[in-house]
Amino acid sequence: AYPSDLKEKLLKIRDQYPNFNAEKFLKGAGTAFEMILKAYSEHDKETLQQLLSKDMYKNFEKLIDQQQAQGRKAVTTLVSLTSQTIINADVRNKVALITVMFQSEQISVVKDVNGKIIEGDPSRVEQIEDRWIFSKDLNDQDLSWYLTSI
Repeated sequence: AYPSDLKEKLLKIRDQYPNFNAEKFLKGAGTAFEMILKAYSEHDKETLQQLLSKDMYKNFEKLIDQQQAQGRKAVTTLVSLTSQTIINADVRNKVALITVMFQSEQISVVKDVNGKIIEGDPSRVEQIEDRWIFSKDLNDQDLSWYLTSI
C-alpha cells in the first residue's frame, strides 16, 4: 500500500529493528497523537515527558509555562482522527525517523484561569492536517518511539 521508495525505507528500518511493523507503528502513532493533544490541553507534563523527545518536551514545557504565567490555557478537543498515513521514513545514525500525516477534526479554544472561554468557538470544528515526525534510537532496547518534530 506504500509507494516503492517509502516501502524500501520502511524495510531499511525493519532490517535494523526486526520488531518493526508499519501497521502497528501507525496504530501506536494514532494513540500517541490523541494522548499528546490531551496531555498538552491538560498541562500534563508527566505524560508529555513520556511521549516527546527531550527537545520537543522542552518546547511544550515552555509553551505550557507561558500559558500558566498568562493565566491562559489552550484547550484542543479531538473530535475525530479521520486518517493517519506514513508519508516518509529514514534512518540517520541508527535513529529511525518516520513522518506521519494526521487528518483530524478538532475544536480549539483558549480559557482563562476560571475556565471561561476567552478565544475560539467551542462549537466550531476545524479540519486539521498535521505532519509529525517520530523517532527511535535503533540501538536502544526500549520499544518506545518519541515525537521529535511537528
